[in-house]
Amino acid sequence: MSATSRNPARRHQHLGHRLNNLREGLGLSTLAYSSDLSDVARAWSEKMRDDDIFVHNPGYSQQYPPGWSAVGENIAWRQSGGSLLDKVHAAFNGLVGSPGHYANMTNSSFNQIGVGVGVAAAGRSFWVTQNLASYP
Repeated sequence: MSATSRNPARRHQHLGHRLNNLREGLGLSTLAYSSDLSDVARAWSEKMRDDDIFVHNPGYSQQYPPGWSAVGENIAWRQSGGSLLDKVHAAFNGLVGSPGHYANMTNSSFNQIGVGVGVAAAGRSFWVTQNLASYP
């Protein structure tokens, strides 16, 4: 079992690293990790898990720290067998394959990211939220 599979914090980090690798490959600047944005993302992913829902956070921009000039939110959900790392990869690949999510991930105005993950107790369902923002 990999360290990413065992450690929830590593799932967040892995998703952020994959996004920054994608952006670097396109010649875009990488995104700085924001614990504030991650707190919003984690709370939303856990709410989706707890309520067994899959919807965007209607108030995410009001939950971000003030001062942003642009914001975005991506959500993904996976339910399947395989390891948690497999679900992380599938969620990321699903976001990349969606034109609207990909546009958020490659938006050159964003400079910060927060990632939150919610995992069901049995480990079969996995929710992820990416919160993106541009701050001065």
